[in-house]
Amino acid sequence: AIAAVQTAVESGVTYFDVAPGYGDGRAEKVYGEALEPHRDKIFLATKFWPGTDWNPAKATDDLKASLERLKTKEVDLLQYHGLGIDDAVEATIHEKGMLDWLREQQATGRCRWLGISAEGPSGALERLLITKTFDVGLFAYNLIYQSMCDYQRDPAGILPLAKSLGMGVATMRPATSGFIQKLLKKEFPE
Repeated sequence: AIAAVQTAVESGVTYFDVAPGYGDGRAEKVYGEALEPHRDKIFLATKFWPGTDWNPAKATDDLKASLERLKTKEVDLLQYHGLGIDDAVEATIHEKGMLDWLREQQATGRCRWLGISAEGPSGALERLLITKTFDVGLFAYNLIYQSMCDYQRDPAGILPLAKSLGMGVATMRPATSGFIQKLLKKEFPE
């Protein structure tokens, strides 16, 4: 796995996105080992998911553990891994101080930029984007899943909203989590 990541760097790949939940931290360890010699040449993103009970001290400990596994003092992008952004998530972010915690991580140099990831559009996601706290949105968008451009309250969609706010956008599941590959294998067996 380390050799594959290093080959990607040597081939010109510069954006690497990982999360502590990928392989229970093992993916971050692989990325840390493989990317440490190339840290000044790549853009490194990781995520945090606060679970159902927001605890800033635990989140800080979890982020420090991620940085240790990634063998770096800071990531370029720290993303709130929201997936389903709803009113309860929005309340946690606003009322329990998650936005303040995110800004603190940025101020202390643990991350350069802040991001949010979401699988589908919602009014709560729109309201969070409008806070202008997030520099990047990681959204599910591909040939099959295009709801980020078909938002019921805003015909222009979440992607144009992010653009109008000056946010960067990255896509999750650009290959539809293997769905297209499965269809092709069924249609064109080997």
